[in-house]
Amino acid sequence: MLDNIFKKSKNSQDQDLKDKDTLIQYLTKHAPDLKFIDFTTSYAVRTFIFKATVPSLIKSYLSQNMRYILDAVLETNGCNVNADAGKIIIYAPRKEKETLYLGDGIEKIKTIPKTGDITCYVGENTVGESVFIDMEKENHMLIAGQSGSGKSTCIHNIILTLLLRYDKNECIFYLADPKSDLTRYDSIPSVIRTADKKSEILNLTEALINEMKSRQDEMKSMKLIDWNKKHPDKTKSHIVFIFDEIDNIIGKNVSDEVSNVIKGHILTLVKQGRSAGIHVILASQRPVKANLDTSIKSEIKARIALKLDTPTDSRIMLNQSGAEKLTGDGDAYFTNGDVPKRIQVAYAEWDEIDAAISSLKASR
Repeated sequence: MLDNIFKKSKNSQDQDLKDKDTLIQYLTKHAPDLKFIDFTTSYAVRTFIFKATVPSLIKSYLSQNMRYILDAVLETNGCNVNADAGKIIIYAPRKEKETLYLGDGIEKIKTIPKTGDITCYVGENTVGESVFIDMEKENHMLIAGQSGSGKSTCIHNIILTLLLRYDKNECIFYLADPKSDLTRYDSIPSVIRTADKKSEILNLTEALINEMKSRQDEMKSMKLIDWNKKHPDKTKSHIVFIFDEIDNIIGKNVSDEVSNVIKGHILTLVKQGRSAGIHVILASQRPVKANLDTSIKSEIKARIALKLDTPTDSRIMLNQSGAEKLTGDGDAYFTNGDVPKRIQVAYAEWDEIDAAISSLKASR
């Protein structure tokens, strides 16, 4: 249905292979303890992996000065270095950055069998593998990125691939967005409710709380996937609640009674929603302003950090700095509680998104 709407990508590595040779030659001369292991490339970032044969030197390779040196050697800007299990991993922006399109993911997600999951497509990792996120497994998710980072596109990728993969008997949506971007999904049968005003968002979260309690009363302690298997005549849809620009409603500079109630609802949903098949996705431009206190953060392990303004924002999302050095345009880190991994979020143009939404409205 959406196959012909979204563009698909091409990928050439000629320049990347030249840069690989340049980097190996430089490090062979100036850091002979680093032994080349592997090289991969995605649409935005090259990944160079070296074995650190002298562990005591690893810390020196993580310095800001090392990043400046790598920028100069590779004639780029924004290199980053991580250490993992005795390896030095160098991330370098591509000189000839190509676009990874959502069309690639739509083609691939159709091949994944359904197993009671709630799987969406986000993009690709640094070795060119598709990044699929199963919300049944991850429960909830945080997404953060400054303007131009690709945050909005990431959210649309999630919504559109879920709409393509599941009908309203399998997955339904509640969408909140103070900037009104997500209201474009109104009138799609799977989208139960959208809200952009604070009073409407309060009503939406109250409706979700009521639905959660109703399901808990009926299902007792059963998980949704088990309930649906045992009661095929009374199956229930997964519920995906996406709340974008949360800092506009529950941020540090917002402390009115309605905002506090909404924040309380969100905390309840992330703590108890999984048992009722409710998955919460919260998104913000500035995590430092979003008032994501420990009680909310501790319940959400899955996180996508696109380019952020400050190291503090990055640490809120990843428990380490680094997201402030991303290149933008979908360059991101993903973590679900382990070491953050570099990914490229797929891109879709606005006219493609609107055409897909019009197609979904017409067909359902």
